[in-house]
Amino acid sequence: MQSLKSIFSTYQLSFFVMLLTMVVLSSCDVLGVIQFENKSETKATYRIYSITKELQDTTEINLEGRNGKNTSGIIFGFGHTWTDETIRNYVDSIQKIEILTATDTVVMRDKDSMFDYLKKRRKGLFKERINIVLR
Repeated sequence: MQSLKSIFSTYQLSFFVMLLTMVVLSSCDVLGVIQFENKSETKATYRIYSITKELQDTTEINLEGRNGKNTSGIIFGFGHTWTDETIRNYVDSIQKIEILTATDTVVMRDKDSMFDYLKKRRKGLFKERINIVLR
């Protein structure tokens, strides 16, 4: 018959292995993000015009120049990676994208243009973020 000490250490080892497994698996659930950064000297605005069956919405990201708040982001949740399919689904819900700076305005209405623009900016080991840098 096993002693109480050996049974306790077996339970401790099982608990430790279970805890370690949970930590490893939960750390694999990455946070999906679109990150914006303005590297110019002047203000810049990034607008996303979304449309769904019941709702029209405009998301506006205002970024100051280098001396102000020049970074921002949109969080899409844990486990969100930017595969071709998720980018395509996201683009399908967008009517247009506007990028406004002091010297230029870019408007994208074409789904393929938006898809290519976002896909080219995927970053990260799991392609969990899209980095948009305005210059």
